[in-house]
Amino acid sequence: MIPGVAEWVRTLIVLALLATLMEWLLPVGDLKRYATLVAGLIILLALIGPVWGLVRGLARANASRWLGTSSPSRLGQLVRRQERQEVSAVVESLPGVDGVTVTPHPGGVDVAVWGAHMAPGVAAAARAAVEEVMQVPAGQVHVVVQPAPGHREGRAGNEAQLAH
Repeated sequence: MIPGVAEWVRTLIVLALLATLMEWLLPVGDLKRYATLVAGLIILLALIGPVWGLVRGLARANASRWLGTSSPSRLGQLVRRQERQEVSAVVESLPGVDGVTVTPHPGGVDVAVWGAHMAPGVAAAARAAVEEVMQVPAGQVHVVVQPAPGHREGRAGNEAQLAH
């Protein structure tokens, strides 16, 4: 017999014996009725517990198969990649931004933004997007705003600007 099933059956037998013993010992009256009700509920929960665990396990397996993941860590990787793509899309939609890279690390998130003619406030907007989408605390987002590669002239204040 499967070890998990044997343990489950053993638990049910012990609970049933305890409930029967309790019924024999309690005098007739309201207390006996309520005690029998509680014992029945406990046995019912013991019956349903393993079935509920099986249903949850099947639901997780189906979700993993549907998402194409085999482990919670893989699911976390997919979520982080989606967050990076969302931040990149938001920042690239800002006026004058030609490209962006988002690099998370244990100490926070680094964002590099480049473009030929970026509007002022790009660094603040990029920081706000990272903080909101990736749930990174303020002060852990570092944004570097640079002119586009191969573009020597930039707007004042946008060349190699480091924003913390």
